[in-house]
Amino acid sequence: MHTDPPWSVWMQLTAVAWWQARSSVHPMTCPNHPTHPPLTPFYDGEQVRLCCVACEYQQATIPEPVMRAFIAQHLEDIGDVEDADLATVYQPRRSR
Repeated sequence: MHTDPPWSVWMQLTAVAWWQARSSVHPMTCPNHPTHPPLTPFYDGEQVRLCCVACEYQQATIPEPVMRAFIAQHLEDIGDVEDADLATVYQPRRSR
């Protein structure tokens, strides 16, 4: 399975939203004020950033474990896809 960056904007936004909605993991939070709401993904036209809606904190990277967990949960084995935009090969797991 191709799981290496770069990941598409859509994949990053979806992965962060998925992670933040899970109750089984700690959400990504503002390091300045842990009582603020969980960080929100935002595409600024160049890259996806994680932003705190309660203050001006922005994080320019999405932790790799978030992306890898999303891929492991949602993608079928797509084989060895070199330099592919994962959004073009996105295949949700079917219910078994």
